[in-house]
Amino acid sequence: LQGSLLLGADFTGAKMATADVSGAKMDWSIFRGADMSRTNWLRCDSTMDAVFDHVNLDFADIKFSKILSASFKGASFREASFTDAILDSCQFDGETTMSGTTFSGDLSFQFVQAGGLQFDRVAFKQLPGSGASFKGSNLTNARFVNAFLGEADFGEALAPGSDFTGAEATKADFIKADLRGASFRS
Repeated sequence: LQGSLLLGADFTGAKMATADVSGAKMDWSIFRGADMSRTNWLRCDSTMDAVFDHVNLDFADIKFSKILSASFKGASFREASFTDAILDSCQFDGETTMSGTTFSGDLSFQFVQAGGLQFDRVAFKQLPGSGASFKGSNLTNARFVNAFLGEADFGEALAPGSDFTGAEATKADFIKADLRGASFRS
């Protein structure tokens, strides 16, 4: 599937484990319930309004990709790896799990809808001067338990009830963020 034009294609329930979707154009495609575990996503920058709801993306390797306005409700990203990824305006929900997921390089989660998203044991490994941006995102009841947030930007984020228990957020920016009822226990 590397470099393929998949515009508007329907892959509902497809078995695509270990596929290489690098450079594929996936705008408006539907992958609902597909097994995309261990897939390789290098320079994927055409996923506008694609649906990845309830997709298994465990151990996926996502590098230098621009994933915009896609839906990942109920998706699993267990042990997945994101390097220099943009996930702006994407949708996640309380059934979406990122357990043991690693984010490195620049990461953008701007204006995402991510109420209840679970970031359990997630590592954000940014270089000095770079960081994860959650600016303006809805992170209501999201879980960042034991996450390393480095220089993350949560400016203007809606994060009431979010759990940052054990998170390292020394240089994180929370300017104008709504943190009512959030927990920062160590």
